[in-house]
Amino acid sequence: SRVRAARSRTAFAMITKHLWSLNHISKTVISPKTILFLRLLGGQYSKICSNRLVCAVTAVYCIVFSCYAPVQVLMLLGGSFTPLYKGVQSTATVTIFLSSALTSFWYPEYFQIFQNDMAAIDIVLRGKSELDIPLTRVLLIAVVVSHVSTIVPFAINGVLEGRAEFQISKFFFVAYFVLQNGITYLMAVMVFEILWYRVRKFREHLENCLPRVCRAQDVQAATEDICKCLLLYQNILEAFKKTNVPIKIAILTAMAASFFKVIAGVFELITSSSTHVSVSTSIFTYSDKVESIVHHIKVLRIHEAVLDSVLPLTPAVLAALIQGELNRIKLFIGNLILNAKDESVHDALCDCQLYLEHRPFRYSVWRLFTVDLSLVISVINLYVTSLIAMIQFGHFYN
Repeated sequence: SRVRAARSRTAFAMITKHLWSLNHISKTVISPKTILFLRLLGGQYSKICSNRLVCAVTAVYCIVFSCYAPVQVLMLLGGSFTPLYKGVQSTATVTIFLSSALTSFWYPEYFQIFQNDMAAIDIVLRGKSELDIPLTRVLLIAVVVSHVSTIVPFAINGVLEGRAEFQISKFFFVAYFVLQNGITYLMAVMVFEILWYRVRKFREHLENCLPRVCRAQDVQAATEDICKCLLLYQNILEAFKKTNVPIKIAILTAMAASFFKVIAGVFELITSSSTHVSVSTSIFTYSDKVESIVHHIKVLRIHEAVLDSVLPLTPAVLAALIQGELNRIKLFIGNLILNAKDESVHDALCDCQLYLEHRPFRYSVWRLFTVDLSLVISVINLYVTSLIAMIQFGHFYN
């Protein structure tokens, strides 16, 4: 039994070591710079350096790609779908891409500025800068896997049908263009995740710092440290405000386009009595393979719809987590106020509490909707209502 226990511990240690190495590799490979690079290759401009020639060449490439790619997508995307889904999918995809591309030309450095500001705040909070994005990394992997598993069957189907007009290079070009939609979603997710991580570290910093400050003998130094904590919170909010316009445009277009894409896809699945991928009668020998591919495509379209509906709502969930951290900060400061002995420290803590109450974290997209858990509930209700309406109309029109 001792030998087995020792072997189990050794195996567990080896598995843990390999998982740690894999996590370190994923951090290195999938980082904010990687996402910005993929975004740049997709025609969304970003100022990568101070050299004017490099920036000019990059801008020309992004302009050419932004003009050429939508035309190819409108011609090739969804050629095997029904006209309804083809039109909605193409229009939504091109709308998200063009809005993101135009925003990138108007605000080419917004994420770099936000990243540098958060790095400076990191040094104050922890003494070092660490920009980790575990949630965004997982979502990026999910987006890539979803697109690859959906696009590859279409490519195989085109090869099996032997269509002369089918070109794999163009097909995968369109696939990469569609991937830019997921990257647009992930830019908003990444900004909110970075903010949530900094607010959480700010709470931990207050929990470690303020009790020690309140017990200090030097009252003036204690009040100054409390004011520094307020300034740190203000710097976090000011850094986040610099991303307001690009992130709001991304959230608004993502919410609208993903809703229509999901509804059109679900409507096609509900109303289809047979497969919508055309199968040529001249390839009778491949019929079984094509049928399995078609079934695979229809199943994958369901998880693609789920991903399209989940990604735009992720910033709302992160915003709710940020609000939860701020509520914990208010509760912690309230307990310190009750236990404060010196009047000056008590007044400084009251000012801190009042500042947090008057400067809450409420993120609204131009007063159209608020990005929090209420948005998630409203969108779910809208999806359910639309699904019921589609089923009723499907029965009515047979």
